[in-house]
Amino acid sequence: MTTNQQMFLYAVEEMNFTRAAEKAFVTQQCLSDHIRRLEKSYDVKLFDRTPHLKLTQAGEILYTSLVEIQKIENNLERAISKNSADVSGTISVGIHVERAHLLFPALYREYHRKYPNVRVTLISEQTPQLLQDLESGKLDMMLGLDIPPQTGYRKDMILEEPVYLFATEKLLQQYLPDRVPGQPWIDADSLSRLPLTCTSFTCAVTRHMGAFLTEKNVRANYVCEIGDYLTQLLLCQNHETAFFCPESFLIEHNFITSQQGDPNERVQPLIIRGLSSKIRVDIISGENRYLPGYAADFLDMLIRQYRDRIGELRARRDALI
Repeated sequence: MTTNQQMFLYAVEEMNFTRAAEKAFVTQQCLSDHIRRLEKSYDVKLFDRTPHLKLTQAGEILYTSLVEIQKIENNLERAISKNSADVSGTISVGIHVERAHLLFPALYREYHRKYPNVRVTLISEQTPQLLQDLESGKLDMMLGLDIPPQTGYRKDMILEEPVYLFATEKLLQQYLPDRVPGQPWIDADSLSRLPLTCTSFTCAVTRHMGAFLTEKNVRANYVCEIGDYLTQLLLCQNHETAFFCPESFLIEHNFITSQQGDPNERVQPLIIRGLSSKIRVDIISGENRYLPGYAADFLDMLIRQYRDRIGELRARRDALI
């Protein structure tokens, strides 16, 4: 089932685009775009939007058909899973090292139990290098961030993540003495006054924030370039620097540990006022590259685990931010 079709099912189940977008971990605009693409592909109107949201006749036919397709796919998956222990093969997956730490151990445990004879190779690099590896055939699939549209690739969106500023209250008071202590947000103008670290200037988060700061006419004070978020977190804990980081890092055990102790010493995620854009997280594979069933199953597990972990995080987000 395509992403467009899945978004349509979410919309029908909720009969509210806002709730459906939240359920799918995407923006309302993104969900609406998927619905429009589906309507264009079938050359029909699927929803009447006034006076309230309801399915057209074509929408009802499509919904009934997709429900049946979903049942067939689920039955097929169950049938295949009965013999999955006999399946052998290899998968090569690209993923940034930070997300590998967050996702891969639990993902591999679940996958290996189902496919004990499939060998998984994990390659951890920045997104530009992973794209080159995918193009050369070294990878079967990769997890990428904010990748611009390009031909030859199939992209399945997992979700969109907001970016936060990570800092301690002690550092903030040192460089922003006029700031209200405990304030859960920070203005874009204040960012130029803080010492910042970044992973690299080709990193999706750094590029994302660079576009935002340029728009706001703010110059970031990057004092150090570091290859991983954990080292940046250690500097942050020592009240040396602050850093930008996507939402998924809030799952990381070391960050959760950094939340303990004196409120002035804790590392806290701050909302950046005016930053409405988010980091898009996609699973990417070659458009014409055949993925065997066990590889497609790995892809589905990765998407589900990522969404589940972020869903758990968002359920307790009010306690973190």
